[in-house]
Amino acid sequence: MKKKIVSLLMAGMMAAAVLAGCGDAGDKQETPKEDAASSQQEDSDDGASQGSEDASDSEKTDEQGSEEADANGGGEGKSYSFAANIWGSGAYPLDIMVHANEVVAELTGMKLDTADNQFTADKIISDLQGQLATNPDGVIMFSVVDTVLGNVQQLCDAQNIPYVLDTNFPSDPDVWQSVKDDPLFVGGVAASPYEMGKELGEMALADGNKTAIILGAALGDYSHDQRILGFQEAFEAGGGKVQQVMHCSDPSESTTKANDLITANQDADCAYASGGDYLSALAAIKAGDSSMELMIYGTDVAPDLIDYIKDGVIKAMNGGNHINGAIAQCLLINYLDGHQILGEDGKAPVLDYLKCYLITPDNAEHFAGLYANESCFITDEQWQSLLYRYNPDVTLETYDAFLKSYADTVYNMK
Repeated sequence: MKKKIVSLLMAGMMAAAVLAGCGDAGDKQETPKEDAASSQQEDSDDGASQGSEDASDSEKTDEQGSEEADANGGGEGKSYSFAANIWGSGAYPLDIMVHANEVVAELTGMKLDTADNQFTADKIISDLQGQLATNPDGVIMFSVVDTVLGNVQQLCDAQNIPYVLDTNFPSDPDVWQSVKDDPLFVGGVAASPYEMGKELGEMALADGNKTAIILGAALGDYSHDQRILGFQEAFEAGGGKVQQVMHCSDPSESTTKANDLITANQDADCAYASGGDYLSALAAIKAGDSSMELMIYGTDVAPDLIDYIKDGVIKAMNGGNHINGAIAQCLLINYLDGHQILGEDGKAPVLDYLKCYLITPDNAEHFAGLYANESCFITDEQWQSLLYRYNPDVTLETYDAFLKSYADTVYNMK
């Protein structure tokens, strides 16, 4: 199940190859914003049905008949093709991200092509190049290697294809500003990794811990780096001390590094793991030693980790950020439907504050039931509220409320 994560040093090697494949932006068969605006006007004029005239507007989109629309909850609209990706398959926190994207695609009749980057940095770009050759209607990009996102922008711009960013954004301020200014950038969705780490750092302090150790992914993995920073700064701001931070070059090192970390810091009160593999490694060690009093906290959720919480091995963990890409997909559908969601500055919104949930012994049974059903924890009606084709009144405020209430929504699910 464990696969090798290639060093982020490969990002530099990618740049020349990517730039060589990027020419001047050519004319796409259709201009997304113009076609989207036309589609919005036609939807308004035509009312509840969509005839053959709509189907001929674009060779790249297919008409959804009334029978298919009924199956999708009564909404109407065109079916679009999206190129998506995942860092690698086989790791539950990543697999469930793909699942959430597929839920929205199936609900809305979208065609989703998800590339498996096989935990390999250079495949992020090569896979996208292959997908763009099929001329999709949009791109949903997830990358733990944030330095390649400028190249993603160049590739999408070259073919006039709109795109959204899932979870991670460029760390280079100039690249990030260029992306935000790009008219083909439709939006980005994230749960703040810093806040996720901070939440658990504050909890560890409140539980009476004075010293901590941290186990995480390789340096340069943006989400993990920010989670670790959030935990460490919150813990030390409250008077605690982080004795050691240990990084794994790939998940296969997690068990060895976890053992090394605990052995070198036997007086530590607690441990934080910035991802599921590392959390599982720490928990397994504690589960095998009944005398160990180490309190364990972590980010990223999997069903077996919930069992550790029920057994008292893990104190708490947070998660839920696996729906970021699915929310971004909704932004992309609205854009193509001619109802682009815009921020207060008139540009594509960057929604980087999804409120994640916290799993503790008090609610572990509830979450065990949710994860057993492999749900992305949002009902069809709630997804539809984010989409113009189902909810003509959708606005930025709709998304704002959705993100801020997400944790409560999941806590209250039956």
